[in-house]
Amino acid sequence: MFKDAEILIADDNSLYSLHLKTKLEEKGYSKVEITNEAKGVLFCLDSKKYHLVICPHLLPEMTAEELILRVRFGMSKEQPCFLVLSDFWNSEPTLFNHVSSYSISPIEIDSFDKAVRNVLLEKFSGVGVF
Repeated sequence: MFKDAEILIADDNSLYSLHLKTKLEEKGYSKVEITNEAKGVLFCLDSKKYHLVICPHLLPEMTAEELILRVRFGMSKEQPCFLVLSDFWNSEPTLFNHVSSYSISPIEIDSFDKAVRNVLLEKFSGVGVF
């Protein structure tokens, strides 16, 4: 179930994004795509359904909070979960339902995979409203 999830990685550091994509593919995820900016996330979400968006707390154009709010209030179709890569994520829990964080220093692939699976489990189990 989780391995077929559509995942979008957004990061302006293309080497880092490629590293995450490679690690997720090594763990069996087969549908992982990359964009390098927040506007790319919005474009991708407008044209395709993703189950999970992985992004850093800060992108060049906007913060993760701003991106999530634009997605939450600007999309009428099913919305993705978010996994924010940050050591200091602190958000309003009711406003940011289905948003989890993962410490970025350092990324240990097994715990990263577990964080991805936990977010997808929440999405696929129907917890909350999308």
